[in-house]
Amino acid sequence: MRLDAKVRANIEAALAPGGPCEGMRLLVVGHSLGAGVASLLAIRWRSLGVFPDVECVAFAAPCIVSGGLGGAVQVFFYVRTRT
Repeated sequence: MRLDAKVRANIEAALAPGGPCEGMRLLVVGHSLGAGVASLLAIRWRSLGVFPDVECVAFAAPCIVSGGLGGAVQVFFYVRTRT
């Protein structure tokens, strides 16, 4: 089983009716390498329709996608870079 499937199963259980996080939204957050992982998970889960409303906050994220894909997914990403 893929690691993201294991994580996804735990999140689905938590967000399910009667779960401890019922009614909450999903926000994945990461810094540096963790921001890259959070970004990839958010893109994957949105594209699969698993968590269609997932949002991502990425601090100092590495470049992990092409410019075209980056433009397409920016509507649900909040990226913080150094200013």
